[in-house]
Order: sequence, then C-alpha cells, then structure tokens
Amino acid sequence: MLKRGRKWPVLAVRRFMLYDVFLHELGHLQLVNENAHSVRLKYAHEKLAQQFATHWCKQLLSSLFVHLDPVHNPPTEEEIRVFKH
Repeated sequence: MLKRGRKWPVLAVRRFMLYDVFLHELGHLQLVNENAHSVRLKYAHEKLAQQFATHWCKQLLSSLFVHLDPVHNPPTEEEIRVFKH
C-alpha cells in the first residue's frame, strides 16, 4: 500500500483511470436480464460492473502489451516498490 500522503506515480494514475474506470463503465453494458420490463433492469449494476472491471484489469495488467505509451505496460519495479511500502 502507499504511504499516507505520498502521491501516486503519474503512470499508475493513468493506468488506473484507463483500465479500472473505463472497464467499470463498460461493465454496465453487460446484459443481465434481457426479459426485464425496464432498460434499467436489463443491464449490470455496480457490483457486476466492478467485478467485470476487476477481472479484466487483472488480465490486462498481467500481460505485456508492446505500445509506445508506457501506461499500457505492466507496473515498473519502482511503482511496485512504492505500492508495497
């Protein structure tokens, strides 16, 4: 975990925003009850949307993706060290 009062590395914030928030919102598009009488009940709510995001964040962050923008790469040793302390 981060030490209280320490800033997150810029790439860690970008990675979080890119994967967690985007995938959470995408998770809301999961059709969970196609026979529901209202649109609100047809799609995933918070719990399922976050489970979707968590699952795909783990998949995306655990595999190498060669890209010019380093936000797509796994956390660096420095980022891991900062998060552990």
